[in-house]
Amino acid sequence: MPGSLDHVSLVCAGRNTTELPQCLSNALGVSYSTRGVDEVWIRFLAVLVATMASCGHLMSLQGSANSVEALLVLLCFFEFPEMALAQIVIRATIAVRRVLWSRGRLSARFFIAACLGMQASSVCSPNKAVPLVSLRPEQVHRVPQRIGILWIGRLGLLLAFLAQYIGTVSIWVRGVFNIQDRGIWFWLIDLRIFRIALGGLVATLNSTLILSIGSEWKMIGPHDHDASPHPLERSDTSSTLCSNEQDNFLKLPLEGLPSERSESRLRSHDKASLFARCKAFNKSFTKYLDSVFPVLRQSDLELGIIIHRVWIYGITIYILRYRFTSGCPPILHFLTEATSTFDWTKVCPDHTNIWDATTFSLSTRDRDHTRYGRALQISNILFNIGVGRIVVQWAFTLIAQLYEKIRKPAPKEARSFERWFLSGRSIICFPLLILLFACSPVTIMTLVESRGWIKNAQTVLQSPGIGETDRLAMGVLMWKDPWHDSLYLI
Repeated sequence: MPGSLDHVSLVCAGRNTTELPQCLSNALGVSYSTRGVDEVWIRFLAVLVATMASCGHLMSLQGSANSVEALLVLLCFFEFPEMALAQIVIRATIAVRRVLWSRGRLSARFFIAACLGMQASSVCSPNKAVPLVSLRPEQVHRVPQRIGILWIGRLGLLLAFLAQYIGTVSIWVRGVFNIQDRGIWFWLIDLRIFRIALGGLVATLNSTLILSIGSEWKMIGPHDHDASPHPLERSDTSSTLCSNEQDNFLKLPLEGLPSERSESRLRSHDKASLFARCKAFNKSFTKYLDSVFPVLRQSDLELGIIIHRVWIYGITIYILRYRFTSGCPPILHFLTEATSTFDWTKVCPDHTNIWDATTFSLSTRDRDHTRYGRALQISNILFNIGVGRIVVQWAFTLIAQLYEKIRKPAPKEARSFERWFLSGRSIICFPLLILLFACSPVTIMTLVESRGWIKNAQTVLQSPGIGETDRLAMGVLMWKDPWHDSLYLI
C-alpha cells in the first residue's frame, strides 16, 4: 500500500482511460484497507458518548449542583461542542477585567479557578452554587482536596482521555490538510466527529487543570451580587441564594418599571393593570429561567455559536472552494473520466458556487442532494434569525457602554428595549434562542439519509458485477490512511 493517495495520483497521471484501471490497481494494491460506513458511525457514537461523559464530569468538578441546569447544558453541548471553549473565554475575560479594575490583590489559585468555571456552594442553599467569577476572594474560602488513590486514578483517566482526543483531532487535521487527495465521501460525519472531539478535548483539559488545582470552594456568607460596571449586562437573579435575600428581592420592583407618575398618564386603569401583569409574569419567567439556565450558561451558548459559525465557514470554504474547486479530489477526476457504470456526481458535486444568499449560509451538498433540502433551507433561515439577535444584542450593548463612558448613563428606554427584545431572557426574545436549535433535527435526518445512500453505494460497488474502475473508485473514497484511525477514541 502506498504512503498516500498523492503518490497514486502522481504515478497514474497522464494515463488514458484504458491504462488507468490497471495503473490504479497496481498502485493501490490488491488488499488495501478501507473505512466502512459502519466503522465510521461506530467511531462517531464512541466519540459522542465519551465526550458527553467528559462534559458531565467537568460540571461535576466545577461544583454544579443543579440537575436541570446540567441537563440543559449537556443538550446545548451536544448541538454546539464549541461551548466548552466559549466557557473558558468568557470566564477568563470577566476575571481579567475584574483584576484590572480591582485595587486589591488576587491569588493566582482563585484567579485560575474562576477562569476554569469553578463554583462555590452556598451556606444558605447547599443544593445551589455560585460561579467564582461573580464572587470576591473574601466571600469564599478554599477547601483543599485530599490527594490519594482516587485523585491519582481520576487524573490518570483524564490524561488517557486527553491523549485519545489529541490523537483524534490530529488525525482529522492530517486527513484534511496534509493528504491532498483525501476523499470527501464521509466529509459530513468526519466534520461532526472533529467538532465533538475538539469540544471533548477542551472539556477534558479543563477538568485536568481543575483536578490539578486540588481545591473546592465554599461561600463564607450570603452572596450580594455586585453592581456590574456594564450598564446593559444581564443580571442573574439565581446568584442570590439565601431564602431571605430571595424574599427581599421579590419585593423589589423590576428595573425599568414605569414610575407612579408615568402610570398615572396611562389612558385607562385596565391598560395599566394589563401592563403590570405582563411585567410581573415576565419577572417570574426570568427568575425561573435564571434558576434552570443562568445568564453565564446562555452567554457560553451564544459565544459558542459564533465561534462555530466563524471557523466552520472558514474550513468549509477552504476545503470546497480553494482545495477541491470542482468538488472532487484530483484522483477521482481520473476515475470519473474512465467510469460509465456509476454516477459519481452524487459523491463529488460542483461546489464552485457554495454561497446561498437566501439563507446567508453555505450551499453544501446536503441541500442539493437530499430530500430534506427545503427543510434545511428553512431551518437555516430560522437559525440565522437567532444568530442575528445575538449579534445585534452585542452591538447594541457595546454602543450603549460607549455612550455612557462618553456622555451620560443610557436612558431607561434603552435598558428596557435591550431587556425585552435583545437579551434573550424575556418572554418575547427567549423563543429566538430556541431557533438556534432549528437545524439540529434536519441535520440528523440528513446524516441518516447520507448514511443510507453511502451504505447502498458501498454494497453496489462491492458486488461482483460492478466494473473494475468503479471498484477502484470506491476504494479511493473509502481509503484508510496507513495510520488513520490508529489513534481514535473507541
